[in-house]
Amino acid sequence: MPAIFIACYPRPADGKYRFDLEYYLKTHMPMQLRIHGPYGMRSYHVIKPTEESPYVVQTVEFWDSVEGIEKGLADSEGTQALYDDIKNYTDITNAFPIKAEVKGSYLEPNFQIQ
Repeated sequence: MPAIFIACYPRPADGKYRFDLEYYLKTHMPMQLRIHGPYGMRSYHVIKPTEESPYVVQTVEFWDSVEGIEKGLADSEGTQALYDDIKNYTDITNAFPIKAEVKGSYLEPNFQIQ
């Protein structure tokens, strides 16, 4: 069953943080897709919430299954490379993940995300 993995980067209470969105989009996420693609990661959406949100950035990844997510995360060498890369784009250290099965979805047939 299709699954999602959501990485949530919380906005620090003092409002001070570093998050290099360009690096995240151009380097980190493509690296993640290369590492986790063989385990069933198919696509991702990076979301930049408004200032009122408790999150700085959220990333929604689409996978073939929860089992694939778990196998990808268990790839110690690949996952370690991703963890080691975090310091290159943010100083937020308490990001948390959410794994879930997709129970329904809809996408307008001609809708395209740039």
